[in-house]
Amino acid sequence: MGSPGASPQSTGTMRKSYSSGTLQKTGQATITSPMAADHEMPKLPKYLNVTNLTKFRKLPSSTGNLHGWLAEDYSQINWPLPKMFGKEKYGYSMIDIDDPRYIKECAQMSQKLIRLHYDQQIIDYTWRNTYKGLLTAEHRLATLPHNKCPQKTEDMMKKEVDSCMKQLLELQQQKDMYEQQIKEIYERCDSIKATIKKENDLEDLRKTMEKQTKEKISIDSPFWKAKFNIRSVNAAKMAPLVAWDGRHHESLHFESLELELALMALPAAAGVESDRWRLVGRNVGSSWVVNNINFYSDSQCTTAIQARPFRSLQGNGLRYDGSAISGPKHVRTSAAPADAFEANAVAWETGVPCPSTGDSCFIGFQWLTDQVDTAGGFATVGILQRGSEAPQCVALDQSSEANRFASSVMVQYWSSSARAWQDHTEMSGLTGGAAQLRIPEVPLAR
Repeated sequence: MGSPGASPQSTGTMRKSYSSGTLQKTGQATITSPMAADHEMPKLPKYLNVTNLTKFRKLPSSTGNLHGWLAEDYSQINWPLPKMFGKEKYGYSMIDIDDPRYIKECAQMSQKLIRLHYDQQIIDYTWRNTYKGLLTAEHRLATLPHNKCPQKTEDMMKKEVDSCMKQLLELQQQKDMYEQQIKEIYERCDSIKATIKKENDLEDLRKTMEKQTKEKISIDSPFWKAKFNIRSVNAAKMAPLVAWDGRHHESLHFESLELELALMALPAAAGVESDRWRLVGRNVGSSWVVNNINFYSDSQCTTAIQARPFRSLQGNGLRYDGSAISGPKHVRTSAAPADAFEANAVAWETGVPCPSTGDSCFIGFQWLTDQVDTAGGFATVGILQRGSEAPQCVALDQSSEANRFASSVMVQYWSSSARAWQDHTEMSGLTGGAAQLRIPEVPLAR
């Protein structure tokens, strides 16, 4: 007998309960989901309403009882069959799902289970008696004295065995039919619980991602007012466009509930983090000249990300956060790429024109250092460690002379999983000089 448990009243969170092994481990179940918050609870007969049970008892799932509470009749009505057989296994027919979207269907399945269990216990009782009768008849036939028993008696014993066997086979067929009907109900319960579990998992993911984003971005940030266009990969079956205004999304028509829940998680999408970021300059007629570059962790370009480049003097006790990277590498210029990350009035340049396509002209930073911060400054530990940054703004100061600045700049990051540079955001229409390039949390489609 299962111990009394708490009411399965909907709370919108996962609660402990017995459930099918197809969902989770025994002892855990998802009975309702946040998607049911706007649905009203339908009116149901009291004996079929799982939320009105006076006692909540279950058997362990190892007994085959995967979804049923003990029916209310076994607490309110005293009559022979419930007292004789109900508490063995037949009484656990109240489906334990209280989601308003499914509770009416589950009540109908509970009503069907009540009738099936009522008939099943009679079939099982008759089957057991018939099986005992078969064993007795077979024993009598096997113990007849040899060569001393009249043929008439032996024929009568064989007829009795055949009769018991025929009746037992008929009862077994009926028993299997009842088991199949119950199995179909349990399979439907498994399907409902799997859907509810998926909804809860997606809701937990949305909350986690939203919390992470809120911790990184202030409430006054323009990010929350930015609009994103998310286009479907299968426009023939799904909504071709979903408008996002930073706080709400307008969903049109979705092929599946999973897609809608996934779109609900979009506002909490964390910014792209990588140990390497670079700017790719394009449309430069002579040579791309970069005076200074600074990365910032906020979209207003106020909180700088430390990007002190490594130089040979760092071995003499100077602080560094990583190394500057640049291209094309076959061109040797007078200034080093590290000069672009220091305020030393020295400009870095490519030395060659930059085409309108491709990634041949670039400059960026790789966060890789063997130094750590200490209370008194920093210490060198001798072990290189990669950093991970998610810039939201880049301050770029390039030449304002014609043919010496990039009118189009692509922001790229290094993907360790793809082992390749990935496009993030493209800025076009630049006219040289100082500019702030804002990097959205989510790469925008071009």
